[in-house]
Amino acid sequence: MNNFRKRGWRKQKTPIVFYGKGDTEFYYLTHLKELKYRKLEYVDLMIRKSNFNKSNSFEKIQRKIKKEIKGIDGIAILMEDCEQIVSRKDNSFYKIIRSRPSIEYWFLLHYEDTNRSFGEQELKKYLRNIYIHDYSTEEEFLRDELWVKNMTDNLEKAYDRAKKYTNINLSFSEFPKLIDLIKKKENTD
Repeated sequence: MNNFRKRGWRKQKTPIVFYGKGDTEFYYLTHLKELKYRKLEYVDLMIRKSNFNKSNSFEKIQRKIKKEIKGIDGIAILMEDCEQIVSRKDNSFYKIIRSRPSIEYWFLLHYEDTNRSFGEQELKKYLRNIYIHDYSTEEEFLRDELWVKNMTDNLEKAYDRAKKYTNINLSFSEFPKLIDLIKKKENTD
């Protein structure tokens, strides 16, 4: 048992702030947090839309992110479109997550073991035709938690499959990095 518990102190939660590039990432992680990560004891998982204006200076964006991650232990997780904004200088508290051709490949891994190379529109159509028949990137669809709930039983399968397929010339997803980080911070006493 660690000293925090022996003395009745509570360890502060480590903030992990995920900045998604759009509604799909925002709603997916918001629902996933509610379904799988609601009761984290040592991690405060926050989901944000990046909304970084590319005309803003790096320093302004960095100040905004540092304020949200609240100190040295916090970590910002960024989708790759944000990478250009933050990679120009020290990025020791940033982690970049990429999915090619898009986050929908991560969704597909919940249902199918493949690293087939897809175009973005082709992948969305494939996902809709085979697995999530009403799939849409419209906010009305994304707001409903059910589409994420239907995938969560296969989260470990998707995790294992994504870890297996790392060839950046084909379809791939680095979402396991986020899951690994949550597990690591949650299990650190």
